[in-house]
Amino acid sequence: MSIPPPYAEPVNGRYDYSALPPYDEGDTKWDFEIPEKPVPAPEYDDAFPINEPVYNDKVFTYIFTIVVIAFTGLAHYSYKSLSNNHTFWDTSTNSNDMGAQLTKSARYLYMFVSVTTITPLVCSTFLLLLVYLCPTAFIIISFLLVPLSLFTFAFSSFWAGAILPALLFGVLGTLMMAFMFNNFSRFSFSALMLKLVVSAMTKYPSTILVSFMSSIITAFISIVYMVSLVMIVNWRTLGDDTNCPHTNGNDVCVSTVSIFVYLFAMFSGFYIFQVLQNTTHVILAGVFSSWYFFDTYPEQSKPKITC
Repeated sequence: MSIPPPYAEPVNGRYDYSALPPYDEGDTKWDFEIPEKPVPAPEYDDAFPINEPVYNDKVFTYIFTIVVIAFTGLAHYSYKSLSNNHTFWDTSTNSNDMGAQLTKSARYLYMFVSVTTITPLVCSTFLLLLVYLCPTAFIIISFLLVPLSLFTFAFSSFWAGAILPALLFGVLGTLMMAFMFNNFSRFSFSALMLKLVVSAMTKYPSTILVSFMSSIITAFISIVYMVSLVMIVNWRTLGDDTNCPHTNGNDVCVSTVSIFVYLFAMFSGFYIFQVLQNTTHVILAGVFSSWYFFDTYPEQSKPKITC
């Protein structure tokens, strides 16, 4: 099977597909979309032409909308059930304190949300500073954290007497270390790419603004998702515990419905955050392409309406 022909050079600013050299007709010709390279043009739309997309995203949009609505409805139903059973909020009967007081589970929930938001913010700030000062060290530390975490899990499991999980975590940590040493020669190139990204973000602060706004939105949605997930798990746990016979005194019952609910909740979180991540990447790509065009044609970067 012969190799498909390479890209043709632009002809008058566009690819001439008829000029592509022929190859074996018996081969299956590739049908993926060939992206057009940006070409110098006096107008932004000509430099970055937007054609009708080959891939139709309407189906995925409908699926994403249905998933968000279903998860929101599930969280709302869980909240109503917990409120009616007085398990999530506890109303005080003391005349000196007429407000609603948080139960122990709700206090733990707020503590959990605080830790999961403040800790990533502090760590992200430190890592950004490390990327700016020592990109190579950042990559090495990032790779080392994964096998070190796995070895820690393995040691903890072995100390607790769980031999099988300890062996599993140990094998995974060893494989990650082998992967790291096998790709150690590529760390310098990855560090160079990080330097280019940092220099571009330093030169064009709008990229930092987009990243900051995306982080704020993602953090807010993360808090809402974690609170909703805790309510869903609490609701299903209480329901399963009510129907549990408790023949052994401390047995835990998990129904099939709860398993499907947990799987759907985890899938919803993964799906929602993947869409947020892809949206951020697309917006950042648009910002970088805008600056690419404005560097070539600085007069086009001036505002249309002057003050």
